[in-house]
Amino acid sequence: MAPSTSHSSKDHSFFAISLILSAALVFAMIDGVSQHLAGKYPAFQVIWMRYGFSAIVLLPFILRHGFIKTVKTSAWKFQLLRALFVFLSGTAFVLGQQYLALPVATAISFASPFFITLLSIPLLAEKVGLRRWTAVTTGFVGVLLIFPISGEQLVDPTVLYPLFSAASWAMAMVITRKMGDKQHPLTTLYYTTLGGFLITTTFIPFFWLTPDFEGWVLMALIGFLYTIAQFLVIRAFSLVSASVIAPFSYSQLIWAIIIGMIFFNSFLDIRGWVGIAIIITSGVYVWYRERVLHRRSLAIVPHS
Repeated sequence: MAPSTSHSSKDHSFFAISLILSAALVFAMIDGVSQHLAGKYPAFQVIWMRYGFSAIVLLPFILRHGFIKTVKTSAWKFQLLRALFVFLSGTAFVLGQQYLALPVATAISFASPFFITLLSIPLLAEKVGLRRWTAVTTGFVGVLLIFPISGEQLVDPTVLYPLFSAASWAMAMVITRKMGDKQHPLTTLYYTTLGGFLITTTFIPFFWLTPDFEGWVLMALIGFLYTIAQFLVIRAFSLVSASVIAPFSYSQLIWAIIIGMIFFNSFLDIRGWVGIAIIITSGVYVWYRERVLHRRSLAIVPHS
C-alpha cells in the first residue's frame, strides 16, 4: 500500500499551542493593568469587578447561543470544581502578595506547569515522557533565574500561598482537560464566572472603594481581557494533552517582562535574560518534538 499524507486524523497540537501562547499574552496584560490598580483599590475589589465585567461581556454571547443551552451541562460537578479552583488560585496569589515580595510570589506561582504535568498522569492517564519532563523543569529553572529565591525565602511558610495558587490553577486546567471538547467553552466560562462572582460578592462589603472614571474603565478592561484569556485556555486544554501545552504557560512571564519594560521601566539583568532564553528554548523544543511526532503519525497512512 502506498503511503498517504492524509490529514484525516488532524493533529491539534500546534493550534492549541498558539491558543495558550495568546492566553499567556492576555493574562500578562491583565497583570499589568492590575498592577496599575493595586495601589488605588483593594485586590478583592479588583477580582470582584473582573468577574462582574466578564459576566457582562459574556451575556450577549450566552443569549445568542441560548441561555438554557449554555447552562445545561452533564458535568456540573467538574464545572463547579473548576470555578472553585480558579477562585482559590487567584485568592491565594493575592494573599501571598501581602506577605511576599512580588518577584518571589510570581516565581513560585509559575510552578503551575510542573503541577499540571504531574497531575495529568494520575488524573488524566497521560503518558509523560522524559522529554516533556525536561522541558517543563527547564522552563521553571528559567523562571528561577529571572526571579531568584533565597533559601530563607523558600522556608518562609507564607510561600505556601503562591504554591497553593499554582496547585489550584493546575487542578483547574486538569479539570478543563478532563471535560475535553464535550463542554462548550461558553458553558465553562459561564460557571467559572458565575461561581467566582458569587464567592467574591461576600467580600465586597468589607473592601469596597468607589472607583473614579479611570478605575471603572480599567476594571472593565480587565473583565474583557479575562473573558478572552479564559476562553483561549479552555479551548486549548480541550484539544490536546495537558502535558503538551503546560511548558508554554511560562511564556506569560516573558510577556510580563516586556510589558514591565514598556510601561513600568522595569529591566532585567544578564541572569534574567538567560532565564528568558531558557524558557524560550524549552518551548521551542516541545514544539519541535510535537512537529516530529505529528509528521511520523502522517507518514504511513494506508489508503482505504
